Amino acid sequence: KYSVSTAVAIARSPRSLPPPRATPSLARGHMADTWGTLRPSDSAHRRCTQLDGLWAFIADHKDDGHASGFCSGLPESGRTPIAVPASWNEQLPELDSFLGPAWYERTVWAPLGLTPRQRVCLRFGSVNYSCEVYFNGERAGAHEGGHLPFEVDVTCLLRSSGEPNLLVLRVDGRLEPTHVPPGGGWGAMAPGCFPRASFDFYPFCGVQRSVQLCVRPASGLEGLKVETRLEDLPAGAASAA
Repeated sequence: KYSVSTAVAIARSPRSLPPPRATPSLARGHMADTWGTLRPSDSAHRRCTQLDGLWAFIADHKDDGHASGFCSGLPESGRTPIAVPASWNEQLPELDSFLGPAWYERTVWAPLGLTPRQRVCLRFGSVNYSCEVYFNGERAGAHEGGHLPFEVDVTCLLRSSGEPNLLVLRVDGRLEPTHVPPGGGWGAMAPGCFPRASFDFYPFCGVQRSVQLCVRPASGLEGLKVETRLEDLPAGAASAA
């Protein structure tokens, strides 16, 4: 019954803002110094804009999008509109068995009235499986894992109000033994199944959940960690209230 609980709030001030990077999900605890799993909501100090809708899309069959400069904008030839959120396997019949990589693009406008005491983040509800985020031609962050949300801070890359910003994503759903769940070249639920994997569902690829542009104060709580411990107990005795 002798227990002590401590709560540690992790705060961030405008002067300590880091460079743009992805906010890893809690599932990757070895990386999780910040968190993006809670769904943001509008308030007096926070505004979120949905970026769902039709995006430009190109399937990168030759995996040469990097060399072709796709991160700075997709070429006009070969692009097709695609709905976000939804997997490309369900929308484009010719890609029903294609696992990636592929590229997405859309224009993003800076929120009106943005001040230096605010941060701007892109929040992705789910992208399967790995995602590289480019903002105005610069790599803003990356994330691996298609089952939890993540955030990318683009404050330092955002153009002033009235100028368009270019958001480009590279998404790769190809299976690997190190992915969660593992797959790629081993295991099969049944003879001849595609893709070869040890799980019993199809790994639909793409931007699977909503994308939001979120504006919030530069100062605030980034996370809350609760630590508990027992003190002054007789040897071998423990209890929980």
